[in-house]
Amino acid sequence: MFADITIVIPTYNRPKVLRNTIESYLMGNVLPRQIIVVDQTSDAFNLSTISDWRGVELKLVRSLTPSLTLARNIGARASECDVILFSDDDI
Repeated sequence: MFADITIVIPTYNRPKVLRNTIESYLMGNVLPRQIIVVDQTSDAFNLSTISDWRGVELKLVRSLTPSLTLARNIGARASECDVILFSDDDI
């Protein structure tokens, strides 16, 4: 079951922690429609390391300016859902 929710997750140089966070969201009974990761690192993060998205749409947005506030705003603008949940990358 999907809810009309976007989860916005800003991250900075923590790919393993981010992967664990995303996988924990994907284990729920009610899934978000979208997960938007705002990557603020200079190295490209590869989201293909997570094998099963369970039908959740994933967006990766890059921002070269490390700022939590800016990353959340970028993620909110990229959302297509009515409800936005902001999450840290280490939940």
